[in-house]
Amino acid sequence: MALPGTNNPPPARRASPPPTPMKTWNVRVHTSGGSVSLGQVHETSEDNARCAALSKYGVHPDDDDGKCQGIREGDDFDVSRA
Repeated sequence: MALPGTNNPPPARRASPPPTPMKTWNVRVHTSGGSVSLGQVHETSEDNARCAALSKYGVHPDDDDGKCQGIREGDDFDVSRA
């Protein structure tokens, strides 16, 4: 079928790339008291998993009662494939 007013066919549709599969990532925080496993996040890449870990386990200074486990400002943390 040609575009209206032309003899040119419409451009071919490109197939969408397949979605990137989600992966499970373990989250660990490293403090002066040692390393603690916080849990898991599900993301497509390590960079996204680090962002998800901060979103899920980050502790805001205003909400920090010192008793909860999480990632505080200045803490080292990592994500690794589960």
